Amino acid sequence: MGPVKALTGPRPGTEADPDALAWYRREKLAAYTCPRQVGVLPDLPRTASGKILRRELRSLTHDDRQRHGKAGGGSAQDDGR
Repeated sequence: MGPVKALTGPRPGTEADPDALAWYRREKLAAYTCPRQVGVLPDLPRTASGKILRRELRSLTHDDRQRHGKAGGGSAQDDGR
């Protein structure tokens, strides 16, 4: 499993403040639970009932890793076991 990346979006009518997010991570989260990267999206993908589509968020981070030439963390099945 690779480093943890958090994706967030601002609440309606507000803007995301990267400095405030960095402060929150440092002050409120334990070091082992703190994500190494935080991505801010203009709008999180949601279903018709308002639930966040985690599958689409994973594909966004996977596409980002491929663009930057980083290898993805595979499962045991991926390495031929």
